[in-house]
Order: sequence, then structure tokens, then C-alpha cells
Amino acid sequence: MNTNGKPVLEIKDVSKIYKAKAGFFAGSGKDVVALDRISLEIDKGEIFGLVGESGSGKTTAGRLIVSLEETDHGEILLDGKTVTGLKGKRLKKFRSKAQMIFQDPYQSLNPQRSILDTVSEPLIIHRLGHANSRKERVREALRSVGLSPPDDFLYRYPHRLSGGQRQRVAIARAMILDPAVLYHGRLMELGPSDQVIQNPSHPYTQALIDALPKFGHSGNRKRYGTLLTREREGADERLGCNFFPRCAVAQESRCNLEKPILEDMGNRHHVACFLSQS
Repeated sequence: MNTNGKPVLEIKDVSKIYKAKAGFFAGSGKDVVALDRISLEIDKGEIFGLVGESGSGKTTAGRLIVSLEETDHGEILLDGKTVTGLKGKRLKKFRSKAQMIFQDPYQSLNPQRSILDTVSEPLIIHRLGHANSRKERVREALRSVGLSPPDDFLYRYPHRLSGGQRQRVAIARAMILDPAVLYHGRLMELGPSDQVIQNPSHPYTQALIDALPKFGHSGNRKRYGTLLTREREGADERLGCNFFPRCAVAQESRCNLEKPILEDMGNRHHVACFLSQS
């Protein structure tokens, strides 16, 4: 944490909209809302995981943070100074402090390190726990992504895993600290990784957990049922919850008309869902 109590990175009410192009090959012609007024604070030394399916806005958020693109609304601050709209020398100086690392399951895992060493690395870097407690947290992380029984994977090396298993190792490493869950550019759930993985409160988070393929005995993992539905026609994300068009448990009278905000559920766990908050 910062000694002055201020976060090192602040994202304040940031939105990004990609305008539709005109022309015969322009597709549907609808603007794409990649990020919808998200706000985050990240402290010095903190590793913050942003989780969501393809198209949810993760890459856009990263590109905005390192100023590869400009925001359409809101502000991004580093050490209390705005980085929104930087140009020339100021942008070059900022880029020396902010870099993007692109993940690849075949290239992001060190071939000379075991899965235990790889997944526990964030805990070691941030001096969290001792050797035994870190190993147990790695076991929990591996179980949560469908690599079970975890002891079958702890001492393997990447070359002994399939591509899908390597991807799950990368996810386990990212999820071993505090993640946030993103859907269509909107934060759905925020909290410590063990709570988000073991007790997901938002229907979208539950659907993500359900979507993890089962390996070995991971069928013991709690299942939440089918929480996705076909895209509803006439749903307006500008008014209601971004997840409403695909949520099988949504309340038509409220979820399509109001946007839920992240509410504190206790123990650093926040959820943006009327059903979870009731």
C-alpha cells in the first residue's frame, strides 16, 4: 500500500465508445460501447486481476491505461497526476513507467519453473504467507480453474501440459490475488480471489465459473446452473444492467430500467446486482 494512503493508479468514470463506420461493409452500423463508466483504484505493489470473456473490455482498459488510446469520458491518474490526453515528451515520459505485457499460454510460462513456482510467484513477490500456506493457496487456485486434483499438477512443467491446461495455469496465477469481473465494459464483481472464485455472487461471475471445463475430479466443484439466456430483443444497455440481455434470472421490471452499482457486501466483496443485494 502507498504510505501516503493514495492509490498509484486511479481510473475515474472512464468510458470508451468506438464509433460505427459508414459504408456497405460497415456491419450493423451501431456504435460499440467498449467501456461504460468504470472506476478503479490500484495501490502500489498491488496486482489487480481483471477477468471477463472475449469482448468484455479488458484489452480496451489496458490500452487506455497505457495511453495507446484516448478515453471518451473520465480520467486516468498515475501517482495523482492525470495521464489522460498526454502528448509529445510528457507521453513519452509516461510510457517509460507504464508498459503492457501481452499474455500467451505458450510463451508466458517459464519452461524451467514448475506450476507450483509459477502460480505462487505473485504471493512470493508480495511476501504473502509462508511456504505451506502459499502451497495451499496454489492448490485452491488450481482447483478453481479445473486443474484437479491439484497435487497432480503442482510439480509438472509447462511442456507436460496441453494448451488449455497452460491457459488455466495462467488464469490461476492471475486470480490468486484480488480480481475484478468485467462484462461489456462494466464492473460486475470485485473482491478477494478466494471469495470471487468459491462464492461468486453475480450471475455473470457464476456463469464464468460454470464455463470452466472439468478435469479429473473437478466435478466436485459447485455448479450454478444455466445462467445465460439468448440475447433479449429490445434490451437497452444505456438504461439497464449491461448483463440483462443474457441473464436468465433478471427481473424485467428493474434490471432493464436501472443500472446496478457496486455495493459493499462485506469483507472487501462488492457486487453490482439487484438480486445479490436484496
